[in-house]
Amino acid sequence: MQRVKLLSAFAVILGVGVLVGALGSAHPSLAEFGQASTPQPGSVVPMSEMPDQIELVFDEELDPERSYMVLERNQGAVYADEGDPTVDLSVPDRNVIRVTVNDDMIQPGTYTVHYIVFSPGDSGITTGSYNFAVVDDSE
Repeated sequence: MQRVKLLSAFAVILGVGVLVGALGSAHPSLAEFGQASTPQPGSVVPMSEMPDQIELVFDEELDPERSYMVLERNQGAVYADEGDPTVDLSVPDRNVIRVTVNDDMIQPGTYTVHYIVFSPGDSGITTGSYNFAVVDDSE
């Protein structure tokens, strides 16, 4: 009888673990730990190579109505004000979000990409941020 109780308890614990694992993996996350995004987390970007768009690539489909991102410089002003961030609907997986950067406002410094994205299938939500640096290479 004791063995049956132990096996039942183990089955319940295993079931809860599988359920929690399944729920935890139901949220979008940056593909390849951000290495598929532009600029990449932790990167150093010369001003002459700063892209006109910040592009984040996720590992699952994003809800275009509720997914958002912003670029901030030195914990202050927002530097991506050329339009709302958009999920690229031309990408079959709908897992790419972009925002256009105002090139005239980019200066050397530390930038933070903040994002909040939703997956449409299960309403999974992910919030996050990462930094990259822009350096002056005009000399």
